[in-house]
Amino acid sequence: GRRAGTILSEVEKYNPVKKRWEQVRPLPFSRAEFDAAVKGNYIYLVGGLLSSDAIGGAVTLGYVECYDVVENIIKRVLFQDGCAQLD
Repeated sequence: GRRAGTILSEVEKYNPVKKRWEQVRPLPFSRAEFDAAVKGNYIYLVGGLLSSDAIGGAVTLGYVECYDVVENIIKRVLFQDGCAQLD
């Protein structure tokens, strides 16, 4: 996401018991304008824009990451012959 024009790497999850948002492990890279899909305990982050001060703009991401909500870890999804596999 973005805050005041800055692309963020921060991640929060909602705790329905405490009725509040809690910060969890940040993304490896700042990312905005991505798509997400949920399956079981996994949230898949697809594409988006990567912040890059070196070129003065944003770069389109061409990969997928998977956030495991139980383990609180993010893994890169590897593609092979039309299939996906977690590394």
